[in-house]
Amino acid sequence: MEMDSKKAAELVSMGNNLSSEEIASLQEERLKTLVEFARTHSKFYSKLYQGLKEPYSLRDIPVTDKKSLTQDMDLWFTDPEVTAASVEKFLDENTNPAAKLLDKYSVLTTSGTSGHPMPMVRDESHDRIHGALTAMRLLGSVDTELLNPLKNKIAAVIFASGKVSSYTSFKKMLKAYGATEAQAIAVSIQDPVSIMTAKLNAFQPQTLTGYPSALAALANEQLQGRLHISPLVIACSAETLTREMYNVMRKAFSCPVLNNYCSTEGGEIAMSCPEGYMHINSDWIIVEPIDENGAPVPDGQLSKGVLITDLTNFIQPVIRYRVDDAVRVSHEPCPCGRKFPTIEIVGRMGGSFTLDGKQVLTIPLLTIMEEEEAICGIINYQFIQTGPDTLEFRAEVIDPSRKAFALQHVCDRVYKYISDCGIPAAILRPSDQPLIPNTKGGKMQHFVA
Repeated sequence: MEMDSKKAAELVSMGNNLSSEEIASLQEERLKTLVEFARTHSKFYSKLYQGLKEPYSLRDIPVTDKKSLTQDMDLWFTDPEVTAASVEKFLDENTNPAAKLLDKYSVLTTSGTSGHPMPMVRDESHDRIHGALTAMRLLGSVDTELLNPLKNKIAAVIFASGKVSSYTSFKKMLKAYGATEAQAIAVSIQDPVSIMTAKLNAFQPQTLTGYPSALAALANEQLQGRLHISPLVIACSAETLTREMYNVMRKAFSCPVLNNYCSTEGGEIAMSCPEGYMHINSDWIIVEPIDENGAPVPDGQLSKGVLITDLTNFIQPVIRYRVDDAVRVSHEPCPCGRKFPTIEIVGRMGGSFTLDGKQVLTIPLLTIMEEEEAICGIINYQFIQTGPDTLEFRAEVIDPSRKAFALQHVCDRVYKYISDCGIPAAILRPSDQPLIPNTKGGKMQHFVA
């Protein structure tokens, strides 16, 4: 599926002017094209769709998930030249973030904070459509020169390592502009907040991008008088931007706060409008809120999960792909006038908590826990703050006889991280009590005040 940048911009612009009914019709047309291509060129989808007969609707199409798609990734790809081995070799050996597999495909991986990193291959059409979505629907209300590192200093507060999509995108930006780290820096969210604050104070960015949980923590540093920067725009992505996070950023920095709900698997799913609401790019992405049994959730009701279909990915098709994000979709008119449905995302939420007067980011703890789940056989867990400098750790484990070991092992590991953040006086206690259920719906909360 070849497409140049001009054509991609024209198609995105066309979608901006369609009615809700026209968007639904275009979505259906593009879905049929993708499904037929996938069943013809992907061995995985060819087998999965054996029983799919015309005429079929969206809900007749089988659901997929990470486990089923990655059991044999060679069956998933639609280009026989692309194999799991070639992708893995490319990721291991390539050091140029702008390089392309077989000189035509971009390759990146999920962050792995909710599981093992999964590689995703994208063709040029996918990249250009999603690039046009970002330029026209997310950034259309701000000066685009703010994203030019040769004219404005940019700081990205992200996972600053490996082939994680946010970092590879940052490196591609540097290469595209011929910029250096004197003009754009990646600030690692795995650093303590104090180190991030010091780096940003020294750098003084005009544009600040990154994970909402980290940016909200930095906004609090600004309000507390430890951070001293004056960004002209803030662009969030990859996590939920809560109203509380939005408000603290606006209060701290007094500049536009943009938000982007995206994933490595699904691309640019939804973007904020000037009124602060998130709109699904439903001419290119299909979002289906579902309950715990996979049934559709009514408009305006909080879901237990979501099915994502990326209508632009023809090399590694993502069709009705289950993600455990809790969302609320609404087709009520938006004051901004856009015809795309709005979405509120409750799942995939990071954050921070305060111990002994200092902030600790939760995303690095999620990375630690990914390793500890395998070592200790942990099924689920919670950190519960019981006092100004006290945390309690609870967990469910596969082998009850190893529960005491698992609790203490994790406490020792996490205490070291907290101590390295400059909070040695913090107290972390193992607890044999049951986990606290999430009374607001969505995922089990890993961090509870």
